[in-house]
Amino acid sequence: MPSFERAWAGLEVALTGSEAPLFVLPAGAFASFGPDIVAPLAAKLVDDDLRIVFAAALALAQVPHPDAVVPQLVQHLADPHPLVAAHARWALRELGPAALPALHDCYVTRAQDDRAPVAGALGFLGPGAGARSADIVREDARVDPRIAAALKAIEGPWPDSPEIALAYIGEVVRLDDDGPSPLDTYGLDLWIDLVHWHADIATNADDWNLWSRGAWDPEQDHAVSIEWYPDQIAIARAELTIAAYSWETNDVVTTTIAAANGRTFTNLELLWRALDAHHRIARCNDRIFEGLSREDDGSYYIATGS
Repeated sequence: MPSFERAWAGLEVALTGSEAPLFVLPAGAFASFGPDIVAPLAAKLVDDDLRIVFAAALALAQVPHPDAVVPQLVQHLADPHPLVAAHARWALRELGPAALPALHDCYVTRAQDDRAPVAGALGFLGPGAGARSADIVREDARVDPRIAAALKAIEGPWPDSPEIALAYIGEVVRLDDDGPSPLDTYGLDLWIDLVHWHADIATNADDWNLWSRGAWDPEQDHAVSIEWYPDQIAIARAELTIAAYSWETNDVVTTTIAAANGRTFTNLELLWRALDAHHRIARCNDRIFEGLSREDDGSYYIATGS
């Protein structure tokens, strides 16, 4: 059995000694540990250094014992620090379908007025939470708008042709001449990049340390909130016409994209398929994706900023 102390010591030195620490752990770094590692990792989730908290949560997501891991992460879904609460949702998402039975148990064993954070974690899985999750939260969704929002994230339905299909996803998405990366490489990586970006802004522009739990104060300027929408059904269509402005032709150009499942686009799929289409029909450099809007002719126009 590998040594937790040895594995964590090396990781902690790397995190706290780097000017730009990364929390993406080596694949499988903690996958060979038994359930005994859960308690020492969970103890790190209350550390004042959020770099340690983030790394511990992702290490927990690698431990192949969801019955032990999930209750520890669930305790932080309502953490008073918004980034810790958001990161707990990401760590649960990393566990994938294996987390669902334990999440369901955590939900039904809680008092009704204490279920919304767990429902939010289920909603953060989007359609991946499955029909069982939707059935479990449905009754409470009638009386709690937070749980109702989670139910909508799990099962929809969304309109076939919303006036604005995707107003905002995540924070900012950078494009370059090579186009977006493959779908399966984003999500958690992009979330971590955004937190790093906010940390740099806090340090260089506002002179405060985002990584310090104690420095965060919702009543002062030393606060940050990063909104992130779960991967959910965005448009219930099999195909979409995507349009973008081309500076080369000085006109709007279009192309058609097809949903991978032949029925609907989730927002994550639509985001990257739309950006890929943008590069194919109207190449752009150093742009920020702002959203999609539905045009009078039924196409969806890609809005970007410079």
